[in-house]
Amino acid sequence: MKTYFAFIFFSLFIITTSGKIDVFQNISIELGYNQIAFFETPHYPRLHNSNDFFLHNVTFYTKDTFVNGTRCVLLWQGLNWYESPFQSVNEIYVFNISSYFLQTFYFWQQYDALNGYLYFEQWNDDCPFESMSREKPYKFTDETEIIYISSFYENITTFGDIPIKSNGINSCKWQFKAPKGFGFKIVIQKINMFSKGHFQVFNSTDMFLNERSAKINHPFYNPDDFIQIFLNKGNSSTEIDFNAYVTIVKQNFEKSGGSCVIVNGNGTFTWASNANLTNGYDNNIACQFNLTVHAGTSFLITVDQWSLEEGVDLLFYRDDELSYELKRKNQFVLQPYKNNTDKEFIFEFIADGSYVCSGFVINFIENGKLPQFKL
Repeated sequence: MKTYFAFIFFSLFIITTSGKIDVFQNISIELGYNQIAFFETPHYPRLHNSNDFFLHNVTFYTKDTFVNGTRCVLLWQGLNWYESPFQSVNEIYVFNISSYFLQTFYFWQQYDALNGYLYFEQWNDDCPFESMSREKPYKFTDETEIIYISSFYENITTFGDIPIKSNGINSCKWQFKAPKGFGFKIVIQKINMFSKGHFQVFNSTDMFLNERSAKINHPFYNPDDFIQIFLNKGNSSTEIDFNAYVTIVKQNFEKSGGSCVIVNGNGTFTWASNANLTNGYDNNIACQFNLTVHAGTSFLITVDQWSLEEGVDLLFYRDDELSYELKRKNQFVLQPYKNNTDKEFIFEFIADGSYVCSGFVINFIENGKLPQFKL
């Protein structure tokens, strides 16, 4: 069961509705066993001024008690600006406490946008998120929910007298259910298989993914509205090291032109995923830009900003022979054919229906030169 909240600023009242918890406010939220609370800075992935992160506190707590103690599981991820906005690695923290005080000012130097989720569970040997999905499927509501699963807890913090436990069992099982009209996307971030470990993913009828077909930072889509994920660690809990995230995407949708823009200047121009990177780019978009490098000219290309779902939302360019993916910030020169005739290049950006980041900016300078570095 999941719980969503809408709030009046500084109010003590909780109103149950659709949406995510806005962390830029002061409020206390009670969660029962098997309830999950999603939270975010307003209008995520919009980037905020660091001053926005001060003076706000959201307290999550539970009154449920367990024989083995209460475990609080907190996951967050964020975007920060610096030279280039980027998607940070998600962080999972585990505490043996029955309440958690989320103070946003702790994040102001790390993030300009933040989201995540929190839940309480009984201390046992379950794998991360298994208590929410092993016996009954976890039911997704929309594409903004992103659930992280792994073979064991990696970041653990202890409070109080209850001894911390790491996952020591030899298998993990997760089940997920999508609403009507949606299927699943699975992205594996890490999978290290040893001699006797096994990894399998099933839909309602078939197995469609295992350790032999798994790829890192690659989206695996399945149109079924139900999946099961199994990990068998062999004779030891260390036989497999695994991290992945699961979300849902629409089964049938058309890619739109989206928010991509071109800004022209004097001898230069810019192609970007959106006019203002602080607001993030659109979902389910496919846009392209055609560049002609005429005889006797060249173009200096600079990927100035890059904040995308790595391996999933694709930014690349191609000529009539090869395709080249653009990752992170880089710089290169495009030239006409060697016989000094015009050459066509096509730049493309394709995003699916979940996990939106800030976007990209590519600068084009006609007859620009790569910087020369002296040793």
